[in-house]
Amino acid sequence: MAHCEALEPFGQRVRDRIRRELHLTVGVGIAPSKTLAKLANFAAKKWRGTGGVVDLSDPVRQRKLLALLPVEEVWGVGRRLTRQLQAMGIHTALQLADCDTRLARKTFSVVLERTIRELRGESCLQWEDEAAAKEQIICSRSFGQRLTHYPHMREAICSYAERAAEKLRQEKRYCRKRLGVYQNQPAFGGRRVLQQYGHRPAANPEQRQPRHHRHGGARAGEHLAGGATLPEGRRGAWGISAPPPWRRSTCSTTARRAATANG
Repeated sequence: MAHCEALEPFGQRVRDRIRRELHLTVGVGIAPSKTLAKLANFAAKKWRGTGGVVDLSDPVRQRKLLALLPVEEVWGVGRRLTRQLQAMGIHTALQLADCDTRLARKTFSVVLERTIRELRGESCLQWEDEAAAKEQIICSRSFGQRLTHYPHMREAICSYAERAAEKLRQEKRYCRKRLGVYQNQPAFGGRRVLQQYGHRPAANPEQRQPRHHRHGGARAGEHLAGGATLPEGRRGAWGISAPPPWRRSTCSTTARRAATANG
């Protein structure tokens, strides 16, 4: 161990190399667990005095940082869980780390128990050699202002559908079940499905052919994933079933049950 480089200078060297070769300024967090490392990374980017690198190998430093961070900054603690924890008097990451793990598991879940153990420096989340294959691909954007014309919404939907198909092609996958188009519609009770697309299952992916809904919507499974863009013939099928006026702030496309050619 005498010949090993200290962690903080090593992190600074990694940060400098990324900035020099990729022209990106990043924060480096070093810790014995993934959850602590993410908090260290957050601190490295938030406080300039750290020089962009935070090493939490020392348990004393871990507790000092956890006392400064609100519980909502902890990886895996969402807004709903934050409200529940705050109602129990847990407002900081340190207070969460000091919780009884058995009580956390009984009251919430094993996931929160692992989070608490991770905050204490115990590594509970394993490294993945390969990223898990995505089961769905979503392309979604918020508009600068509400759209009030049908052609503008139709153009956006077609653009996002083509982007979803492009992502499928990049991963050499196809839409096994359906491709759905959604839009944010608060005036009509939340999210609404505009149209859904998919394809008939077949033993050989090369034999998969587009088919049609009974109500006229063309399905575009393998056909959509294999084309360069959404063809004009298919664009005509992307009808919007929501009533006018066309006032939308968000729309998205979702390819569900994406699979490989032999999946």
